[in-house]
Order: sequence, then structure tokens, then C-alpha cells
Amino acid sequence: MLRSFFVSRTVHVSALLGLMVTACGGEGSSPNGEPSPSTTGTDTTSTTPSTQPTATVPGPGMTPPTTPPGATGGSGASGGSGPSGGSGPSGGSGGSGPSGGSGPSGGSGQSGDTGESSEPAGSTTGPAGSAPIDSSAPPDDTGAEPSGDPNPSGFPEPGAGGVPRPSGAAGNLKVVPWAGFSGALSYSFDDATGSQHGNKAEMLALDAKFTFYLTTSAGGDPQNPMYAEALAAGHELGNHTTSHGENGQGSDAESFQGWLMSNYQIVAYTMAAPYGHTNGFRDITNRIFLLDRGVQGGTIGPDGNTDWTNLPTAIPAQGAGEAVFRGYADTAATGKWQTVCIHGFTTGGAGGYQPVDFAGWKAGVEYALTKNVWVTSMVNVAAYLIGGKAVSSATPTNEGGGQKWTWTLEDKFPPDRYVRVTVDGGTLSQGGVVVPWNEHGFYEISLDAGELTLAP
Repeated sequence: MLRSFFVSRTVHVSALLGLMVTACGGEGSSPNGEPSPSTTGTDTTSTTPSTQPTATVPGPGMTPPTTPPGATGGSGASGGSGPSGGSGPSGGSGGSGPSGGSGPSGGSGQSGDTGESSEPAGSTTGPAGSAPIDSSAPPDDTGAEPSGDPNPSGFPEPGAGGVPRPSGAAGNLKVVPWAGFSGALSYSFDDATGSQHGNKAEMLALDAKFTFYLTTSAGGDPQNPMYAEALAAGHELGNHTTSHGENGQGSDAESFQGWLMSNYQIVAYTMAAPYGHTNGFRDITNRIFLLDRGVQGGTIGPDGNTDWTNLPTAIPAQGAGEAVFRGYADTAATGKWQTVCIHGFTTGGAGGYQPVDFAGWKAGVEYALTKNVWVTSMVNVAAYLIGGKAVSSATPTNEGGGQKWTWTLEDKFPPDRYVRVTVDGGTLSQGGVVVPWNEHGFYEISLDAGELTLAP
């Protein structure tokens, strides 16, 4: 018989302490305090290594919190515990940047990639039974209970729509890779530099979501109004530690979780180790973060097989322009997750480590949208990959003439998350509520529900 699913996540002190610090780090330091770029790179995931611009310092990524200034933040449903993404080989060093080759034909642009709804502010000590605040949830998402909304995740919907509901035999459940897009591309911005603030209006006007890794010790302004605005708009704030030290330990990331809670009322779910020194953060990453961004170049495949404690990230060379950023988009469009760490831009204010050309970067983001690439935050993609693996690895049991799948999620997994699935036919339901068909070609299922039934 099938096991029914009912789990209430507990909040760890570390889990409430932070997933939102900004700042890329590399191997070794440069005169300006940032790591020196590495010159070679391999793919640490099950994907083929991508050629990246000279990489140096990667930065962490997180989605916005539940009750950011100006956001409403609904209460999240209790979530189950479940497997985090499978670990894979550690990443290699960064490689040279890809040239803008061609990719799959362009799809429709993305709209409203808000992530999932946040939960009410909790204490920084994480009392047992309290739910963590999701720093990446959309304010209008009410939780995991399936409803008549065919797009409860708030993620952008690929294609023009009009896809008919499958009418074949019930069966063949599959998780849709990359939420239905050709691939995924995540830009993370470290250190809260002045050039981020100086280009705020154009950055936040793009039809994409980013991750901002904040820190209080890199000379930037993590309390600039830009970040509250970004959070409310569905971008992620991530943990880049309190001290931004070269030899940081888990306690440094944990203390910044408290800063994020105090200043933005959020829990960060991803972090970026300063200078890419991920070794000192492996224990805390395994306990409270989905991932720690490393400094090596490379990409992640749709199976999500990677070392989540040292996630591969590209770092563009100083002054990099449109050709480099088109190259990242083309790589993602081949069915990969390409992550990129940027500190700032050559115009608009202080650029930080290896600033890049703003106009070229913006053109690259717009180009990626024409390639049907999901341009979104680190936490959005990580949660989709890890949650999707929990569903796809579940073994169905027979129930009432149909099939039922159950899964669990780890306590550190963000609440109110969804994945997109397809079946050949039949009726999908969760908790006795029918899951509506989305005419863009999929069903969205709640990961917090912990179960899914397919009836003929």
C-alpha cells in the first residue's frame, strides 16, 4: 500500500541564518581583494564542459524572502523532507568564455519569474516546528495545496500555449527538464557594488530574475534600497558571509543568516564562498544550504548530478562584452544550466572585481530570452533540479486502479516549490484535488504535498 505523506519542516538555526550573501570568490587574491582568475576549467556535472571566459570568483545565489519590505508574503505549507541533489565530482577550474554560437530556435520571452511564496518571518534561532522563510517566493502564491491555478509556481511559461491535455493511457510520468525551457542561465552578483545600484533600473526591468550575494565586508552597500526592491520583485538574496574572509568557516555564513533575517526578514537557501574557498563551508552547506557556489567553470546537466557544495560557475574576464554573454546563452540553450558570477559593471559606479560592460551584459540577457532559455535565480533552478529528482526517483505503487508516488524533502529545502510534469493521459491529483493542465504543455505539481496520484 502507498504511504501517505505528512511532514512539518523544522527550522535549523543555520537555516534561518542565511541564504543571501553576495560576493564571488576565487582561488587566491588579487590586488583589489578578489581572487585571481583561473585559466582552465572542466564540467563538474554530468554535462559537457563549456568554454567560459577566464574564471575567477563565483558568487552565491538566492531568491527573495517571504516578507521583504513592501511584500506581503503568504504562509507556506508544511513541507516534507527529501533528498537533496545528488553529489557529483568536484568542479574543475574555470575555462575560457564561449563564443556566441547558435542554439535552439528562439522561444517566447519570460514573464513574471517570481518563484514561490514566502512564509512569515521566523526567529533567527529556528525553534522546532517553525517554518523557514523562503527568500525566493512570489507574494501571491498561497502554498502547496493544489488549486485551479495552472501556474501556481509563478514561473514563466514557455511557448505560445494552446497545447491540448494528453488523452492517452494513464502512465509515463516524467519531470519536464528546465521547467519547459531549452536550458537555464543564472546570473549572480556579488558584494553589492555601486555599479549594481547605478544600473538598478535597467537591471530590474529585464524579464529575468537574478541572485544577489550580499556581504557586509566587501566595501559595497548591502542595505541599498535596490535589494529590498529586487526581493519584492522575485529576485534572490543570497549569503556571501559576514566577513568575506579568505579562510571563512561555517560560523561566518551562519552569522550572516542572522543579518539577513534582521535586515530583510528572510532565510537564504544558497551561498557563495568568498574567493571560492568552499572547503570551509561544506558542513554548513550540507546542513542548511542547497548549494555553495565555487569558482571553477562548467555547466550542470538536467539530471542535476553535481557537487552542490562546490557548484561550477563561470567568471567573465574584465570588460567582457556581448559576445561573451551570448556565448553563455548559447551554452545554456543546449540543455545545460550555466551559472555566472559578476561583481559589477564598468559604468554606473564602483565595479568591484573584474567589472564587465553593462550594455553587453544586458544584450546577452535579452538574447538568452530569444533562445528560450530560463534566465532565473540560483535557488529557483537548484530547487527545481533537486525537487524534480525527488519525484522522478520515487517508485509508484498501485492504488485504486491507478498509481501513487510519494517523496520526502530535506528540512533545508525551501517551501512552496513546484515542478512541471507530463503524463500520456489520465487525471493527476494531490491531496484529493485535481491538478489542472497548463496549456503550455505540462502539469505543475506541489513538492510540499509529498504525493501524487494518477488515475485512469
